[in-house]
Amino acid sequence: LTYEQADAYRNMWFNTYSNVKKYHRDTINFCRKYGYVMSPLGRMRRLPDINNTDHALAARAERQALNHAIQSFSSDLVFLSLNKLIMDGLVDNEECRPIAMIHDELLFEVKENFVDKYYRIIKNVMENPTVEEFGVKLLVPMVAEGKMGDNFIDMEAVE
Repeated sequence: LTYEQADAYRNMWFNTYSNVKKYHRDTINFCRKYGYVMSPLGRMRRLPDINNTDHALAARAERQALNHAIQSFSSDLVFLSLNKLIMDGLVDNEECRPIAMIHDELLFEVKENFVDKYYRIIKNVMENPTVEEFGVKLLVPMVAEGKMGDNFIDMEAVE
């Protein structure tokens, strides 16, 4: 695309979704005033460069401010799911052991004969996060997908 075409698409998108532009403006203004932004579940991200005189650093902080609520909410939901799985005793460390959280994904080491059992349990918990206690009600359904394999390279979708 040429710069002119890209700018036309961008303007068309913001005209169609005008509240997004307001969200951007309000979020950046809040961050400039207070030096931080908050996720929907209350996670704070400090962005001291938002008022930096170096325009590249300030622009980077603006992008981080805009992305924080969306990206952190996803990882917050995954973290809440992991917490529920552990605290409610839904996973037995002898059969299924959580070993990593990577952005908005959970990685488990599961004994082979327990994969189907834990796939259903983990999928159900991840698709039904307990966010109401934080004052948030999800308006769209959550969909969790699972993969299985002996290592990262050989992972295949589970159905």
